[in-house]
Amino acid sequence: MMQDLLNQDQRLCLLRSLNDCGGNANDSVLQDCLDQYGHTVTRDVIKTHLVWMKEQGVVSLVDLSGCYVATLAQRGYEHIEGRSVVPGIKRARRV
Repeated sequence: MMQDLLNQDQRLCLLRSLNDCGGNANDSVLQDCLDQYGHTVTRDVIKTHLVWMKEQGVVSLVDLSGCYVATLAQRGYEHIEGRSVVPGIKRARRV
């Protein structure tokens, strides 16, 4: 249960970080961003979240020799804007 809550929050933080980075970033930058949100996780955890988020259609993902580059998709942007809800990602509050 607690891990589910952490996963959902980490995924929301990843989406927000992608948005703050202009829509795309690599897994190393995203790991640093999650650190700023208080989530100290491994690069493998970041990659696992990114693959899951790709399956949900909130990001697109390119593997460049083991370095993942994620791009925020429209569905992900709508989620962080609070216009839609993606199960498995913490709900964003509309501002």
